[in-house]
Amino acid sequence: MFNNKKKFLWLVTMLQLINETKTDYLTNLPNRKAFDEDIIFRIDKLKKNKIPALQLIVIDLKNLKKINDNEGMEAGDKIIIKMALILANLTSQFERQAYRIGGDEFAILQNNFLHKNYMHMHSFCKAISKVPHYTGWSWIKNNSDIEAAESKTIATKMFNDASKQISTLKSDA
Repeated sequence: MFNNKKKFLWLVTMLQLINETKTDYLTNLPNRKAFDEDIIFRIDKLKKNKIPALQLIVIDLKNLKKINDNEGMEAGDKIIIKMALILANLTSQFERQAYRIGGDEFAILQNNFLHKNYMHMHSFCKAISKVPHYTGWSWIKNNSDIEAAESKTIATKMFNDASKQISTLKSDA
């Protein structure tokens, strides 16, 4: 009996450690490591026709460095937490998931296109507008181009496409 209990406690401890390595400590959202794994997993599912499409939304908070410098890290953390709470409320576990992927960056992966449901898209845009940010989008559907490409290559292209949109918005501001 003790041996089984000891193994069980060891397993629980290992699962907790794995979870901690994939969770952002400030927001409790999945972190960049979890994002990198999930985007590959979802692209693989897309290639197997198990999901209809994949959309990536990248959100970059405006002026976080300036806020941290002028008002302190606590003020910046409050903004990060506010966006994290908004995103967590907008997402469900598998169809749509929010991540904190960097200091002032968040991402959302979803297994379909947000713009297909106008009311949901309107609610999404209204909710995230409460925190100043830049947004970049990328999406793919299953076709022969993605079937031939490596999932990591597709993930990198999706992320770069969304990030370029944000860079353009920042340079135009």
